[in-house]
Amino acid sequence: MRAIIGPLATLFRWYSKRNLDYRLVEKKSPSDAPPVPIAHSWSASGKEGVDYHMNMALDPVISFQEFVEMLEDFGVVPHLIRRSNVKRAFRIACGGLTPYETRRTPNPHPEDLRYPQFCDLIVRVALAGFSRPEDHLEYPGPTEKLRAMMGVMQLRTCRPKHLRDFLDLLAKRSSSRGCRRTLYKWNYVDCEDVTATAENCITENGWWAYSKDPAPQYLVDILKEHDVATGRVYLPDWRHFHFPMLDMGCFGPEDCKHYRIVVRNRGAREVEVSIDVEGMPFGTWSYSEKPLASGIGRVIDVEVHGHKGSERIQEYLGEVRISAVDEDPVRGEQLETHTVPVYARFEPWALDRMKGCVHRGV
Repeated sequence: MRAIIGPLATLFRWYSKRNLDYRLVEKKSPSDAPPVPIAHSWSASGKEGVDYHMNMALDPVISFQEFVEMLEDFGVVPHLIRRSNVKRAFRIACGGLTPYETRRTPNPHPEDLRYPQFCDLIVRVALAGFSRPEDHLEYPGPTEKLRAMMGVMQLRTCRPKHLRDFLDLLAKRSSSRGCRRTLYKWNYVDCEDVTATAENCITENGWWAYSKDPAPQYLVDILKEHDVATGRVYLPDWRHFHFPMLDMGCFGPEDCKHYRIVVRNRGAREVEVSIDVEGMPFGTWSYSEKPLASGIGRVIDVEVHGHKGSERIQEYLGEVRISAVDEDPVRGEQLETHTVPVYARFEPWALDRMKGCVHRGV
């Protein structure tokens, strides 16, 4: 029995090798995860005994290297677009770089994309790959360019049997990818840089392949038109914490706790820092409002007191948004925001429980 899911989700689950751990909020599954096949037995064996199979995790992620290998298998890289152009679109899709930024981010670890960002990236690659002047005659608009890319990647069918057969064949020829790289090694060098031509292919609202905003929803819907719909609107039921989380634990009526968040400016210029707290209607957040120089750290002091007079358990899941404004003389004002999730739980009997009292039914 074969896995009955669409071609887009099939590609994503075939090339993604890892699963990202998420912190469960309200015990719900992620509504924007790719569809899960009803059969788990589809796999293929390579020449050297390596097993290739679909990633059956609840919420898998795909790395840049895995995404490029997928494009190489379908001939997108290096015949339609450079690897460096894909890398820039990849980093924009996961929020790493702005369109014209070239310096590396401080985080040395590789980035990963979930299913929504994977779909966003394919739209960007399609618009950039078919943005050359000779492509405008056959594919004049963004919709035509996206459908052309879907044809190249075998995504224009609701029964992806041919796609699965093609992936099975690739798995049995595990050394073919290295042979193709050797055969087309000069194409990697001679392939035209599409950064400049991609600016000429814009949507009605001004979006283009290297815009920092997400891809227009109508293009994502076209990309997913042959996939099994989940029937649910995206809700952030699960939240991936890219940055440290402030877990305040449990408070009693008389408890007072102190916390500290350290913010460091890793940029090259002085920035203005501001703090915005949401969903945490308690405690005192104090910090200096002076500009933060390059390489200098700043401490945010947090003082939290327990609720007095409350007779029920109260839980809070809020966030602290730390924003930095950079006055760039070339690109103008640049805003960068990082979010630190905050959790706290207040129990009126927490103090009695620490003294050894037992409360039934808690």
